[in-house]
Amino acid sequence: MLVHCVGLLLTGLLLRLTLGAGALLSTEPIYQPPSAWVPAGGLRGPALLGTLLTLGWSRPFTVLGTALLGSAVFVAYGLALGSRLGQRL
Repeated sequence: MLVHCVGLLLTGLLLRLTLGAGALLSTEPIYQPPSAWVPAGGLRGPALLGTLLTLGWSRPFTVLGTALLGSAVFVAYGLALGSRLGQRL
């Protein structure tokens, strides 16, 4: 039972960390934070909220979290592969 709850916690944490990192990267040209604590708090707050939401509604948030994390890994791998291909050419 504990392994299941820990898995849900990590899935919710990674879901909201991925969304928070995307939000930070998309607002970077518009807003430059004055200190490093602002992005750290901006990532930690939603991550904790995501863990609680995933524990409450496990099925939809697990599906959403794994889909988002898988697509983020796929895009990052595609970008790395594209840059490597560009260097080779």
